Amino acid sequence: MAKPKPEQDEKGRFISGNSGSGRPKGSRNKLGEASSMTFYQDWQANGVDVIAKARADRPHEYLKVIASILPKDVNMNVSPFEHLTDDELELLSSDCLPMSRKEKDRNQWSTRLYRFGNSPR
Repeated sequence: MAKPKPEQDEKGRFISGNSGSGRPKGSRNKLGEASSMTFYQDWQANGVDVIAKARADRPHEYLKVIASILPKDVNMNVSPFEHLTDDELELLSSDCLPMSRKEKDRNQWSTRLYRFGNSPR
C-alpha cells in the first residue's frame, strides 16, 4: 500500500496541520549519530592532550573556546548567613538593625536622667 502524499499549496509548501511523516522530534539521522560517536571516541582518547597543546600553541583560540563554553549569565547568591535558621537570623537582625525612633527617644531620655542622678521611669 502506498503512503498518501502530503497536501501542498500551489507554491509547493506543505499545508499546516498536515500529518506528513517527518522524523520524530529529538531523533538524529545515522550520519549525525555516527559523527557524534566518532568525535566522542576521539575526545576520550585525545581530549586532554589536545587541550594542553591548544593552550600552549594557540592560547587566544583556547580562551575563545573556554569563553564559548561558559554560561553567559552566572547567578551566584552566596551568603555568609545561609547556614543560620530563621530564629538565628531574626536574633541577629534585632541586634544589628537601627533602633526605632521611639526607642532612640526613650534611650536619650534614660541617658539624660542618669546623668542628672535621676532614675528612669
